[in-house]
Amino acid sequence: MWAKSALIAILFCITPPTIAQEVGDSVILQSSNPAGIPMHPADQDNSFVRWPNGSTATVVDIGTWIQVRAPDGDEGWVTRRYVTVISEDHTETDGNEQIAYVVGTWNIEHFKNSQARGFPENLFGGPTYPQSDRDLNLVASIIRDSLQAAILVLNEINGVSGSNPPSSNELDGLMTALGPSWQYVISADGGTLRTAIIHDSSKADRGNCLEFGNASGPRDHIGCFFTFKAPDGTAMNDLVVIGVHLKSGQGRNNQHNAEMADLSAGFAGAFDGDPLPTLERDVVIAGDFNANLYDSAQENFWNDFAGTFDVDVLAPTSFTDYAPTRLARVPLQPNSFIDYVMASSLSGGVWDDLVRSTAHVHVELLTSPFEEFRRKVSDHIPVTIRIRLTADDD
Repeated sequence: MWAKSALIAILFCITPPTIAQEVGDSVILQSSNPAGIPMHPADQDNSFVRWPNGSTATVVDIGTWIQVRAPDGDEGWVTRRYVTVISEDHTETDGNEQIAYVVGTWNIEHFKNSQARGFPENLFGGPTYPQSDRDLNLVASIIRDSLQAAILVLNEINGVSGSNPPSSNELDGLMTALGPSWQYVISADGGTLRTAIIHDSSKADRGNCLEFGNASGPRDHIGCFFTFKAPDGTAMNDLVVIGVHLKSGQGRNNQHNAEMADLSAGFAGAFDGDPLPTLERDVVIAGDFNANLYDSAQENFWNDFAGTFDVDVLAPTSFTDYAPTRLARVPLQPNSFIDYVMASSLSGGVWDDLVRSTAHVHVELLTSPFEEFRRKVSDHIPVTIRIRLTADDD
């Protein structure tokens, strides 16, 4: 019962970082020891056998260690360091038949029809990817079917110069691939690297939008007011989603602090009834921050951002519990921690309705070799949260 002889393909060429686990999660087990992962017969029992690296399983119990069940029925207990969630149960209802909608962010890498991709790795021996290699239907399938997104911030989107309202030929194509319920809004500022917010109108209605000026950075932020809809169309809780994309270059903490200070200053005039509701407390900020929460260049905006809104980053305190969000280096590997979701934590804020207080980095979407994922999709990995569908309280 305990011995496992069949080799299982290793999904990642590096040891994936652990992230939060819950009963029902699908997980991958990975150790730096080529002999495999130590699996124990009971919680904190030091005897063990080894399962092959890359084994997949389902979490069935959580103690000091985690009990998992393999597809063939074998069970064992494993320490958290070897466990990474590869799929959350999107139909989870917390025992109360409560629906949760997905909100998140994804940089889909210089989404311009005539623009080759691969920077900066192609300057150091990495490949260049023609835009024609991107599989638009695959991108749409990830957003609609894998993420099951309701609202998603997108970064690095080309826009039509001078269009009013701002538009994007590339996003027009993506909306067609996604289906008739999908809509977008894109910033007027940012040239070929704009920020956009897309949403599924069967799950949320979009209200007013505005651009937050970013005098300190290369592109404006964009925010919109959304109201979630129950499956029968009933209006439920609402929120403001703000998409950001800070200047490229990790370690530029002063630069990034200044850009986020510009955003914070913009809050003062935005939530005065026009364009955003005066009493709105539910705020999500998401995007490519080009800043590493875990490096030595400490930014000042990760917690208690925007004064009374108390917007905090939805990430654990240790990088070992948060997966990299960008494929980097030559050869490519998950390496950079730069994409995040933040949420208001004041009383009545988004934190009250979160399924989990840590965002999920969707490393389960990665294919091997990583170059193929970048060629067909992007160099970034989507990051999402789930917000419970509730009656509005503000």
